[in-house]
Amino acid sequence: MYFFRLVMIMIMLGSLNAQLVKEGSKAPGFFLFDTNNNDFYLSKNLEKPLFINFFNTHCSPCLAEIPDLITFYNKHIDSINMVLIDYAEFSFPFVDRRETVEDVQKVMERFNIPFPILMDNYGIVTKAYGVSDENPNVPTGLPVSFVIGTDGKILWVHGGRTMVEDLEKLEKDYETIF
Repeated sequence: MYFFRLVMIMIMLGSLNAQLVKEGSKAPGFFLFDTNNNDFYLSKNLEKPLFINFFNTHCSPCLAEIPDLITFYNKHIDSINMVLIDYAEFSFPFVDRRETVEDVQKVMERFNIPFPILMDNYGIVTKAYGVSDENPNVPTGLPVSFVIGTDGKILWVHGGRTMVEDLEKLEKDYETIF
């Protein structure tokens, strides 16, 4: 069953390589598992705008922004959904070891993260969003954040550590959401 799901993901995302991800474009659809092996479909989680943050547990700016993301989420819990997507391929660049669910669960416990962390073990979703490619509209490297509207379009893209000031500007620019 897992292999079938992986093949379906690859087929679904394979056609997205030509799509240029940017603000205003349709967000690439995806399906991933969270750290508890629950499935997460983008299409089933757009009843509210969705804040997505691509991160890795070995990325210092990624870890530094987590408390601010949690505060933002708790402030807007009724108006947004939030997920972190762990780009496992990014980790351990000098060691022949890929990041594991256990690594991510330690971070979840450390920060008491109230929203799901999805495991992008093969970097398929990360690449579909242009985070790891040369897309002039999406900053390369981690962390990178997106807000996707209920219509499935990308409203906001932010590269680098998301600071409180960035989140305040997001609130002001999209006050109809927040």
